[in-house]
Amino acid sequence: MFCENMFDGSCVVTSVLPPSSTEPYLSDEDLMSLEKFHKDSVRNQSATGLYLLRKHLSKIHPSSYKEYKIKLGERGKPYIPALPYFHFNISHASDLVAFCYDAKPCGIDIETTKRFKMGLVKRFFNKNEIKYIESLPESLRDEYFTRFWTAKEAYVKMSGEGIADSFDDFYFDPDSRKIYFGNNIILASISVKKIEFENKIYFVSRTD
Repeated sequence: MFCENMFDGSCVVTSVLPPSSTEPYLSDEDLMSLEKFHKDSVRNQSATGLYLLRKHLSKIHPSSYKEYKIKLGERGKPYIPALPYFHFNISHASDLVAFCYDAKPCGIDIETTKRFKMGLVKRFFNKNEIKYIESLPESLRDEYFTRFWTAKEAYVKMSGEGIADSFDDFYFDPDSRKIYFGNNIILASISVKKIEFENKIYFVSRTD
């Protein structure tokens, strides 16, 4: 386990685990869902995310944690129908997997440092974010591009909206750590953490 209890204690970041560690916690349905992944690396990432979810459920419902079925909403957001007040989210990137849970909708995203590309910024980012990044020195643009991206991903994963539909309709302000719509409507608060692991820099954003 790489790191636990990030943010407020309801978030875990771990290195990708081998099947021998994850499979004892997974349900038969979980194992079947993993068969669609042909690459071992992607399968192990997904299995680790499911493991973090099932392991947490095992602490709450030790005798039935494998029985809870995971469904996907219209936009692909996962949920457990039998636990309407238990919200969770999972993200993975390279060697790390992030998991969060809450009593209210939550979102999390983890990425390795992305290379700044103005074409992507102009396509997906809000004018306020573009202005902010353009004001930065070249040496900080990759980092802040990734901070913005993970923060916005965490928000749309919480809200269930798609990237293509609304990614430039709202913006993240890294100074106030909030997502805004328009000039002053606050949609969410976001915490962003920088992690160094195995010679890679990651950024993980989670809705507060």
